[in-house]
Amino acid sequence: MDKKESLSQHLIDTLTYQILNELRPNDRLPSERELMAQFQVSRTTVRNALDKLELSNLITRQHGKGTFVTARSEVLTNLADLFSFSKTMKTLGREPSDKIIKFKEISADDELIERLRLKDNLNVYEVDRIRLADSKPMMFGKSFLPAGIFSDLDKKTLEQNSMYQTFEADYDVHIKEADESCRASILNEKIANLLLEKTGAPCLRLERTTFDKLDRAVEYTISWARADEFNYRVKHLYR
Repeated sequence: MDKKESLSQHLIDTLTYQILNELRPNDRLPSERELMAQFQVSRTTVRNALDKLELSNLITRQHGKGTFVTARSEVLTNLADLFSFSKTMKTLGREPSDKIIKFKEISADDELIERLRLKDNLNVYEVDRIRLADSKPMMFGKSFLPAGIFSDLDKKTLEQNSMYQTFEADYDVHIKEADESCRASILNEKIANLLLEKTGAPCLRLERTTFDKLDRAVEYTISWARADEFNYRVKHLYR
């Protein structure tokens, strides 16, 4: 991380802490000029930090009026950041955790063979887990991991570290990108019970295929996220 990135991250971390622990919803943040003077950083650094806080839905900018803390009821998880669920929850001041309810090695069907681009070893690990924040169920996901890449993977390992930490630390697999789709759906009885919701409650259904730096498909996941805890928000930049 270079000096510019370090200054920007320090500003983001400091403002995030203040927003979650010291400020109240709708409180006004200092102006860009005041932040520049307080942190001894450039206007570009300030604006980049505010952009990221806005993407996380922690602040709201009002033209001609200033920057304000988002009402806490509106601080919902941005599905564009689900690629890093744990990091997003921590940014929002919540403690993330996973509960693995199924871990099994299975033979891939035709869809999984296509999704994960399997050729030789057609076995995959199925990992069913509930993702929680402050012990509250937020999402249920079914992940399928190629056994040929993650040989000898076991449930205990995934319970000790996050999935992506395990990828990097134990298998030298580094995530590059993910192809993700999202659509509205409803919870069936089984998933509703796992998420402590009512059967038929609205949810967001996500499908994601994740690729590493070698362009290998290393994960295919289907997730059901509580509609009352997630929103979908994407920022488009036009140049």
